Amino acid sequence: MNQSLFLLALLVLLSCQTRTKQISITIDSLASPATGTVGQPYFNVDESGVLYLSWQRTGENQAHLLLASWKNNQWSTPDTLAGGPNWFVNWADFPSFAFHGNNLIANYLERSSDEKFSYDVKLSVFDGQHYSSGQRLHHDSTLTEHGFVSLQSWQDGYVATWLDGRNAAGMEDHESHDGHHGSMSLRAAMLDIKGKVLTEWEIDHRTCDCCQTSMVITDKGPIIAYRDRSRDEVRDMSLVRWTGDGWSAPYSPYADGWQIKGCPVNGPRLAARGHQLAMVWFNAANDSTRLQIGFSKDGGVQFGKSTVLNTDATIGRADVVWVDDQRVLVSWIQSGQLVVSLIDNQGVAQPPVVVGPIADARGSGFPRMVFAGGEVFLAWTDAGRNQLAIRKLTLSK
Repeated sequence: MNQSLFLLALLVLLSCQTRTKQISITIDSLASPATGTVGQPYFNVDESGVLYLSWQRTGENQAHLLLASWKNNQWSTPDTLAGGPNWFVNWADFPSFAFHGNNLIANYLERSSDEKFSYDVKLSVFDGQHYSSGQRLHHDSTLTEHGFVSLQSWQDGYVATWLDGRNAAGMEDHESHDGHHGSMSLRAAMLDIKGKVLTEWEIDHRTCDCCQTSMVITDKGPIIAYRDRSRDEVRDMSLVRWTGDGWSAPYSPYADGWQIKGCPVNGPRLAARGHQLAMVWFNAANDSTRLQIGFSKDGGVQFGKSTVLNTDATIGRADVVWVDDQRVLVSWIQSGQLVVSLIDNQGVAQPPVVVGPIADARGSGFPRMVFAGGEVFLAWTDAGRNQLAIRKLTLSK
């Protein structure tokens, strides 16, 4: 072997060793800033890199949305974003929030009538000095379902997406289930920094009823993932991308063919890093439960072959965050445990690491993650105590 070929083989070998080198995960428990009966945590990071955590507190026929920041290894005194007596608090439909400079916008659900599935998406807006709440995200006034919101800061304001039941107003759809009437649709809107809706679209007229949406911002603009719903009750993942002057038609990068006549309450999660995109989702086609992940290198236009992460009694409820340019961390629930695994953008996964026990019950909600300050923060609802469980994960080579 000549010297050039030897050096090439050595470089390839070193590259493979670097790619497969295991990264250790250290897990630390953090005190919670929340008191009372609480749940539905959500993380985000402001433009200066400060980490924030929101949650809902219930009691005495009232509900409140609170927010605390993480600075100097401790939580701040919580701020109350909104509160009231007529909220719709749901284990799977949790509030979210986003920052735009010194401004903030958050969403919550408020009942619009005494009907079980009749509620609106309301907004809480912070203008840098004061909070105001109560304005409605959507323009319709139908007494139907509206929820499963995703919010992101983008351009001069915010972009939002949600599931909307206005098309089913007054219908007793024979395809309904669990009290839901008719089909939900996927809608999106552009908002200014005060939360005023500037433009609104219907993106998909028929979607799964109660699976979370997920939206991120790539170098090419917003992209939305959601569980779709065909006339034959196939409920696979679909995506829509911002094209510069509107939204693309919905498309499904992976044809799982999961046919189910009810909502599995298990939406997808997206994570973006520049032009790279990761999507993780739960699938039970052919009566085989599994968690899958797929990667795109061009902002979601094309995806590579998906990787199955787990088939052992998983119930999904996954999340995903990028931790560097090559890897993501995925969390999910399986066999009464919350686990995480590092996966590179070629689909190669490290063995799962157990974060801790978690109830399979609805009360545990959907664990949420964020990457901030070089560490991963993970929170979920401790269903047995109605408190928040918070962990800090430190990654080291």
